[in-house]
Amino acid sequence: MNIKKAVMIVFMMSLFLGQMNQTVWANAANEMIKQNKAAKAKEKAEKDSEKSSAKGEGRIATVYYKLEKPVLTNYQSRSKSLGYARISVQFLLVNAEATPSVELHEPMVLDTLIDLVYRERSRTIRSMPGREAMRANMKKTLQKKFKEETGKEIIKEVFFTQFLVH
Repeated sequence: MNIKKAVMIVFMMSLFLGQMNQTVWANAANEMIKQNKAAKAKEKAEKDSEKSSAKGEGRIATVYYKLEKPVLTNYQSRSKSLGYARISVQFLLVNAEATPSVELHEPMVLDTLIDLVYRERSRTIRSMPGREAMRANMKKTLQKKFKEETGKEIIKEVFFTQFLVH
């Protein structure tokens, strides 16, 4: 069913029954939108997998996963005060089937990334070699955590898509 039709049906039912207030209706609409996004992502992953198989490449398709929330945390500054960092992160996953695992464990991922950034020093965060070392450490740590949680390799690569420090 089309998402617009589903929202319209919920809206019409709420008007007809007079039992749903605006907040309940908005929550129902938001839930339908989330379900629609998840279904589209799954459908896209299946299509990508089929395309790879249809080409006869024999290799597993990879997908990117963007964390909804940026990593926002303090870090050890040069002075006695704390600095802060805001880092947007994306992952290259080993295949499309890994997406649900990353979604399920996103709180663990965010906690791990925040902890790793918080432990870094200003000179590390502000230098390109330091950022690269931090990115590599994130990749290694997340691979280890996912191996412990799922028994599988999930993360192939970690990318910083936005990196702001103050």
